[in-house]
Amino acid sequence: MAEHVQKSLESTLPELEELEKSGIYSKEEIRVIVKKRRRLEYRLLRRPARVADYLRAIQYEVNLDLLRRHRMKSHGVSSKSRDAERGITARLHVLFQRALKKFKGNIRLWLQYIEFCKRVHHHHTLGKLYGKVLALHPRNSGLWVMAAKHQLEEEKNPLAARSLLQRAIRINDQCKELWLEYFKMELLHVDQMVKRQTVLGLDTTASDEITISDDFIANKTAMAVYKAATSAIAGDIQFDLTFLPVSRMFVNTEELQKQIWARIQGDFPDEPIMWDAVARRPWNEVDVSLLTEDQVMQLENATHMLYTEAISKLPSADMYEKMIGWCLERLQQLGEVTQSASRRSLMLQRLLDVLQLAVDNKCITMSSYKLYVTLLLDIGKTSQALHVAEAASWQHPDCMELWQIRMSSPMATSEEKVKWMESAIEKVSNELVQVEVWLLYLQWSISNQRGLTDIRKLFERAVSSMTGHARVKVLVTYIDWLLVAVGIGEVRQQYPRIISDRPVALDVCYKCVDIEETQVCPSVCWFVCTRSVTYSVVSALYVIRKL
Repeated sequence: MAEHVQKSLESTLPELEELEKSGIYSKEEIRVIVKKRRRLEYRLLRRPARVADYLRAIQYEVNLDLLRRHRMKSHGVSSKSRDAERGITARLHVLFQRALKKFKGNIRLWLQYIEFCKRVHHHHTLGKLYGKVLALHPRNSGLWVMAAKHQLEEEKNPLAARSLLQRAIRINDQCKELWLEYFKMELLHVDQMVKRQTVLGLDTTASDEITISDDFIANKTAMAVYKAATSAIAGDIQFDLTFLPVSRMFVNTEELQKQIWARIQGDFPDEPIMWDAVARRPWNEVDVSLLTEDQVMQLENATHMLYTEAISKLPSADMYEKMIGWCLERLQQLGEVTQSASRRSLMLQRLLDVLQLAVDNKCITMSSYKLYVTLLLDIGKTSQALHVAEAASWQHPDCMELWQIRMSSPMATSEEKVKWMESAIEKVSNELVQVEVWLLYLQWSISNQRGLTDIRKLFERAVSSMTGHARVKVLVTYIDWLLVAVGIGEVRQQYPRIISDRPVALDVCYKCVDIEETQVCPSVCWFVCTRSVTYSVVSALYVIRKL
């Protein structure tokens, strides 16, 4: 071990001598550097090897090189032999290679080595490095993309980039990222070649010497990639649609986009996502800020007609959701433009119409129901909002917001609201929503000053029908109401019930303790509650310790 360390240190002597002669480092600093390197080298030879030791040694050499560059620049020193720079770079290469021999599966280490090679412009080493890492990690799509970009952008070799991506896809034929990058690379290649011909002043159709074919210029290769991708990953409309934004990144791809749209419409005629994408297509292909108000209105009308056609051919909740989402989006955008009040009113009416149509056809979701009720309340149609909320609460009884809207209506009588709450208690199946319904019922009864007997019976029903955390929540509310409405005597009558519960409801006990501490003469039951809390906590700690 010592011989290996000594040999490694001796190999750094030429660079250290040059740094000392040029005045970059003093003798004392070089002694410290040698000492530090010896200590790091011994750590690298430990068993078992640790990746942190290699990263620490690499970081030390990087910091040392940064200091050397800074001092050379500040002192105005230029090294003719450049032994120091080559020495530190070579040492970093050796450290990375030694680390990767031991930790081949560490992707982060490979990426750091790749980044280092880019920084020092060692492209030849970088090409070999990509070959090694791809052989070890062929399933990592990001590494294949990085290697292809290196060949295309640094080596200016589109054939090698294409070959790499084709190999990657053969291994990972279900990887969407690789297919999209391959598609993008083909479009980028065409764009570069067309720009090159334009700069050179050449006409691709004028001479037989030009090797670029018309099919290549027409993006036929990219279309072939798209067809192969959608055949390999079939039935995924979202994947098909991701090729369109990539196509729009390049000029002269209008024909390609038309072909992609035609294929999507043919493959997915009954998909709401397809109809939504078709309706939104004009908004993605033009800059709306450059259009006049009349042109924008024409675009809105055309989009509305497409959505109307879609819901007539595909009357489903998903399709209605797509149209409602677009109308709401446009309504919000128009709300930011002060001079578009008439257009905003038109869009609001369209949104209300489609919501009512969804209700009539029973194709409306719970979220759309809540939106419809909220919009009706905002424009002052309280009676219609109450009617819609009533229908919605029967269809979606577990939606707490709908019950709250109904109970807050000033148009309903107390008898009607009591019937609503009783029916809600019967229909709600979700325990969390059920406790919220009980609390809403109780709070409404208290605020409407119903009789103490009726409210107490209601609380007793709620407590007896609940279990677990829901019971505790109602019981705490019950104690608060008894203290305010009746007095401390009635609260103390609940202590036997609280103490007898198993497991002990800690929140209720804490509440009773807090109440008794505020009294001039605390009840003896206060000590019983305190003891129950202590007993429950100690029992829980004992069980946890045994586990």
